[in-house]
Amino acid sequence: MRTAIISATLICLTGAASAAPEFSGATLERSAQVYVPNVEAMVFDDIASKLSAEAQGALVGLQLDIPLRASHAMNFYAHAPSRTIIVPINTLRFVDEYARVFAWFESQGCRTEYVLSYLAEAIGSDAPLPGPLDAFGLTVGILDDHYTDDVSQKVLKSIVYYALAHEVGHILYGHAGGADGPHSVTQEIEADEVAIEVFRQTGAPPAGAVFYFFAAQFLDHDGPDATHPVSSDRIERIAASMRADPASFAWAEPVPAAAEAQVLSLAAELDGVAEVLRDPAFRRDRIAALRQTFPRSDWASACPE
Repeated sequence: MRTAIISATLICLTGAASAAPEFSGATLERSAQVYVPNVEAMVFDDIASKLSAEAQGALVGLQLDIPLRASHAMNFYAHAPSRTIIVPINTLRFVDEYARVFAWFESQGCRTEYVLSYLAEAIGSDAPLPGPLDAFGLTVGILDDHYTDDVSQKVLKSIVYYALAHEVGHILYGHAGGADGPHSVTQEIEADEVAIEVFRQTGAPPAGAVFYFFAAQFLDHDGPDATHPVSSDRIERIAASMRADPASFAWAEPVPAAAEAQVLSLAAELDGVAEVLRDPAFRRDRIAALRQTFPRSDWASACPE
């Protein structure tokens, strides 16, 4: 079942127009040395082990296509006919740096709305942008801060874990779409259910789902061009499953009671995202307000190192 393909370009992408943040080829090559084995282990060793024997059998022949670059910031796709999950290195680097910057802002008590403003530009605009670290004038030295290092690694792993488990769901269901065109909302819900069940089997709060949908609200819409359509109903279903049995997402945590409280808090955050998506005018106004109040011109001085 374990197969990985390292390719130079990503093929058959569709979705909302946006430009991928700029990373040098050398940066992506170095990043690939770290990300590729981690992604392989996450899919083939970790996620697969959380599935039923029948589901594991259905994944025979699964392969990963790990190109260096994709056309925009958030590119996780599945191609069911070839049983391939596509995971670009520049997407992983973007999520990694985003997690670092977000954790740094939290550790320093800075306004995290600046990070959301960057996210809105990176995900929802076709304007070229530097990567998150360069955009905020930061370096990898911020990882010397224990909180930033610890939280950013947890955020990164949870986002990627959720996204990969979701794409595994598309493969298991044999969904058309993704690399070939738009999925239906029903297909997205089915893939979400697989990802959420994997988190249940892991016994960890699905924090990655919250970050994933915070990003997706800037990228995906309910229109025909969305490859992974996001709807309020889709998000509310995930939140409802978390509220119904928070203990099932917390049993492996060091302090299960605290983790259960986190699960309920995450469900409330998902409800907030769903509320934004329910009102397109409110969503547009919110994004415009982020860009106006926390403008690009202030990013570099928003939370100095």
